[in-house]
Amino acid sequence: MHIISASLDLKSGTLQGAGGFVIFYFIVMLLLSIGLMIGVKTEIRGFILPWVYWIYVAILFQAMFGLWLVFGYYIYLETVFVALCDWTWMFLNVYCVMIVKSHLRNVKYYQSPDIEYLNDI
Repeated sequence: MHIISASLDLKSGTLQGAGGFVIFYFIVMLLLSIGLMIGVKTEIRGFILPWVYWIYVAILFQAMFGLWLVFGYYIYLETVFVALCDWTWMFLNVYCVMIVKSHLRNVKYYQSPDIEYLNDI
């Protein structure tokens, strides 16, 4: 019983580190999402690209967490359902990345200069 109570101790410091990471992660997510809104409104690609790369990291985290749930706790039906919900949210994020990348491609096309070569050497 002593081993279980030691691992659930709130003063051990493990929860503070994980909580700090989650708070940092979502603050960065909030700032990059605001940058995405500004980038879409003003059509500046430099505000859009960091959000895309950050969402790739989020998708990787979601995939790994779902796999950890399934392979770690596959005997419990509830955790398989949680993993399926996690993967559904992950695929929604993949769809959002596809939409933003489509807009990014359109912005890049409209901003590219039309250069014509007179002497093609």
